[in-house]
Amino acid sequence: MGQPHRPKLQRGCPTGRQPAGWDERANLLVDDTARVWDFVRSRPRRRLVIIADNAGTELLMDLALVDFLLSEGLVERVALHVKQQPFFVSDTMPRDVEAGLAALSRGDPAARALASAPGSI
Repeated sequence: MGQPHRPKLQRGCPTGRQPAGWDERANLLVDDTARVWDFVRSRPRRRLVIIADNAGTELLMDLALVDFLLSEGLVERVALHVKQQPFFVSDTMPRDVEAGLAALSRGDPAARALASAPGSI
């Protein structure tokens, strides 16, 4: 009997520009992007719930997603759930949202616009 099939994973990309041919999707076990996008675009949603997992860059991407969904009229309201008490050191807490928005407000013009977008968070 042969070796079990193991997907070929790409190692993390160093900070900065991604090398040619880099595709983070190779590391996904399941990619439901198309199904989620079809669901969101099918009709405007009154409320969408996002459960924030990790603080830092991942949280900033969650905030950018919230801004996009609201500004494009894809949802009327977004509820962003965070933990009051972390289980893991990286868990998103309310103070992380505040820190993320503060960091964005000190960034380049696009980051500042995101931090100050009305109705963003």
